[in-house]
Amino acid sequence: MNIEELAGLGRIRKECEPFEGLKVMFHTLTLKEEKDVNVALSSYPQDILTRSIGIQIETLVRTIESIGEKTFTDLKELKEYLEGLQRHTISILWNAWSDEFDKESLKNVEDLKKNSGGHQPV
Repeated sequence: MNIEELAGLGRIRKECEPFEGLKVMFHTLTLKEEKDVNVALSSYPQDILTRSIGIQIETLVRTIESIGEKTFTDLKELKEYLEGLQRHTISILWNAWSDEFDKESLKNVEDLKKNSGGHQPV
């Protein structure tokens, strides 16, 4: 394994169909993207409802690559688009991402354990 392969180890890209006939391309978060979600959340009000919606929006902004035929490269544009959707629509997108990637992440962890030759992280 080389250093470039290590950087992509465990990264998953997956197309889901959370709404009939509409495909969404998601990817897993890098550590930097996770940090960016937390930094963005620091500017949100402390009430639980706003923060729970905020974590969904901030995460989806960083995990969605495309919705239908539209590819998003500008996080601000995608955030504005997502903020214009209904809450239940955001919930469906969130569930599609989290359900699919929770399964994939668990599988990746098991695969990494098998392929690491028994070495445990320190």
